[in-house]
Amino acid sequence: MLIDTGTVECAHCTCMAGVAETCTHIGALLFKLEATVRIRGRKTVTDESAYWVLPGNLTKIHPEVGHKIDYSTSASQKKTLDQKIHTKVPTTARRSRPQKRKTPPANLEDLAPLLDTLLEHSK
Repeated sequence: MLIDTGTVECAHCTCMAGVAETCTHIGALLFKLEATVRIRGRKTVTDESAYWVLPGNLTKIHPEVGHKIDYSTSASQKKTLDQKIHTKVPTTARRSRPQKRKTPPANLEDLAPLLDTLLEHSK
């Protein structure tokens, strides 16, 4: 590589494909060089500390199971809270989990057609 102009005149790698000087290692190195030159002098997202901050009333976020997390917006949460405060009848959450249905246990007569089909097509 010529330092003054940045022109790459040749490249070599010691891997098996590098004998023909056409391996992906050389391509990756050239890509890295080009990206480095392109962003030189600019700040990237990871160059400065995070610009988002936690709201003032949160000091620690506790882990929670996914279906128990309320993903609604703060405006929606405030509206729901205001409704709960001003009404005497409790309202259900908008994102509540549906109740699980209880499946009655199967008996042998109910499974007989299935078992016969499985026996017939045992392969």
